[in-house]
Amino acid sequence: MSAALYIVPEKEIAGFDSAVNGKALSAGEAELALITEKLRVTSLMDFFSQSPAETIDFIAYQGGADDDLDVADETWFSPADGLKTTRALLGYLEENPDAASATHAITRELREFETVLQKLSDENVRWHLAVDM
Repeated sequence: MSAALYIVPEKEIAGFDSAVNGKALSAGEAELALITEKLRVTSLMDFFSQSPAETIDFIAYQGGADDDLDVADETWFSPADGLKTTRALLGYLEENPDAASATHAITRELREFETVLQKLSDENVRWHLAVDM
C-alpha cells in the first residue's frame, strides 16, 4: 500500500467531491520539493496539517503516546496559495518533462488538485494537505 496526498477542506461544499488521487504526488514529493525550492514557491508538504487528535493518534500508533503532549493546532491555508504552488509546478513540468520520474502521473494529479483548489477558492473555503498511509 502506498501513501497518497489529499486535500482536506475546512468545510464540505454541497454537491462537490474534493477527492483526488495523490499517490504519484506522494511518491514524487522529494522531486517536487526541489522544484518548488527552485521556483521559490511553497512546497506541497508545507501545506500539511492535521488536528491535534490526529497528531496524538499518530504518535500513539508509532508507540510514543503521552497524555501531556502539547501538539499544534490544525492549520488552514488559502486556496490561492495552493493554486500558486500547483500552477507553478504544472508550468515547470510542462516545460521540463524530464524533471520528475513520473511527470505524466504527477501532472494529472496536479490538475486534480488545481480543480479542487479552484472550487475551494470560488467558495472561500480554506484547506490543508493530509497524507493517507
